[in-house]
Amino acid sequence: LAGRGIVRDMGLETFNLLYRNETEIYSAELQQITKLESHAFVLGTRCQAGAFRTAATMDYATIDPFTNQVDSVMKQYFPDPAARQNQAAGFERVSLYAYDTWHAAQWLSLTGGVTYDAMRYPENYRNPPINGREATLNKASPKIGAMLQPWRGATLRGAYAEAISGTSLEDSCRLEPIQVAGLLQAYRAIAPESLLGSLEGSRFAFSGVGFEQKLPTRTYLGIDYQCLSQNADRTRGVFDCFTDFNGEIYGFLPSSLAEKDRYREKAITATLNQLLGRNWSLGASYRRTQSTLRIQYPEIDASIGNSQSTAGTDFMARHGDNLSESVLHNVRVQALYNHPSGFFASGEANWYHQTSEVWGKDGSGSYLDGNFDLQQVVTPRHDVLPSYNFWQLNALAGYRFLGNRCEISCGVLNLNGKDYRLNTLNPYEELPHERTFVVRCRVSF
Repeated sequence: LAGRGIVRDMGLETFNLLYRNETEIYSAELQQITKLESHAFVLGTRCQAGAFRTAATMDYATIDPFTNQVDSVMKQYFPDPAARQNQAAGFERVSLYAYDTWHAAQWLSLTGGVTYDAMRYPENYRNPPINGREATLNKASPKIGAMLQPWRGATLRGAYAEAISGTSLEDSCRLEPIQVAGLLQAYRAIAPESLLGSLEGSRFAFSGVGFEQKLPTRTYLGIDYQCLSQNADRTRGVFDCFTDFNGEIYGFLPSSLAEKDRYREKAITATLNQLLGRNWSLGASYRRTQSTLRIQYPEIDASIGNSQSTAGTDFMARHGDNLSESVLHNVRVQALYNHPSGFFASGEANWYHQTSEVWGKDGSGSYLDGNFDLQQVVTPRHDVLPSYNFWQLNALAGYRFLGNRCEISCGVLNLNGKDYRLNTLNPYEELPHERTFVVRCRVSF
C-alpha cells in the first residue's frame, strides 16, 4: 500500500501547485433551556453534513531547494504533471450535549456537562498530494466547572473541559455554550496555524483557575492560570519513490504519510487596575506563555537507521521527531483619561521578551518521550529565532458620542519604531513592525 512499509530514505523537492477546493455543508441545531428551581439545564443536538471537492495539480518546478539550481535529473522520474488529482470526500457530524448549572448557594455555582461527537471527515484535502479517503472521530468530552465568592468582592473560578475541532468553517456555527465557568472552550485552533495550518479532527483539553478581587480603594486585582492542549493525527501528502534491488529509480507516485502533532500551552496572567478620581485609570499586567510543539512522523521515526548513509540517517532523524519550545513574557502598562464630554486619551507601553529552543533526534538513539520531556540528551538545533527583548509604545486619542455607541479616534502605534522577530509558536497580538499612524471608527449596536 502507498505510504506503508519501511522508509529507506527521504528528500525534499519543489513543485508548482494549482489548488482549488469547494466546500458545501448544511447545519441544523436544536436546543432546549430549562430551569428547575436551582438548576439550569441546557440540552441540544447538532447535525451537519456536506462534501469537500478538491482539485490539485503539481508541476515539477525543476529547482533544487538546497542549491536553488535547475534539477533536471530528478524531473525525468516524475510524471508530467507530477500529480493531477480530483477528489471528493463526504463530511458528517452529529453532536449531543447536556449541561447542568447548579446554583447551590448564593456564593456557589457548579457546572457539569458532557458532549458526544461522532464525525466523519476527509483524511487529507489540504496537503497535496491529496487523497479521497475519509477518517472518523468519536469522542465523549466531559465538562466541569465551579464559581464561588468566598468573601465580598472576590470571585474564584476553576474549570476543566474537553472538545474536538471540526474540519472547516462549520465549526463556527453553534448554539452550544462556549464557556464553562468563564473558561472558553470553543476554539477553531489553539496551535499556531502559521506553523501547522488548519488541523481537522483535533482533540482539545482546557483547564484553568482564576481569582479576581475588587477592593474598596477602587482597585481591581486578578490572576489566572490556563493549560491548553491540542492533539491532532493527520495525513501529509508525499511521493513514494520506487527502486529496484540495485537502487535504480523507476519513478514516483503520489502517496500519504501519517503525522502526529502535539501542542501544549501554559499561560499565567496577573493584572492590576486602579481608578483615580472620575477621569483617570491606571493599569498594569504581566503574562508568561510557555508553548510546546512536538511533530512526529511515525513511519520515518521507526525507520531511522535504514538509510545507507549517515547523512541520510541524520536527515530522517531530524525530520522524524522534533520538539520546539518558546517562552514569551509580556508586560503592559497603560494610562487612560476619560472626560464626561466624550473625549479620551490613552498611552501604553508594552515589553516583550522571548526565548526559543528546538530539539531533534540525531540518529544515535537519543529520543523524546510522549510527554514532551527529554529522557536523554538530544541534539539542540539552532535554526530558530534568537532571544528577543524590546519595547513598543502606543498613543491614542479620540471622541465617543451617542451614548458611547460611536467612537472616532486616531493615534500612533509603535511610537518608538521598534521592529521585532517573534517566534509564532507563542500566541500574541499582531504588532506593527514600524511606526504606524492609525485612524479608527467604531460603531456598537
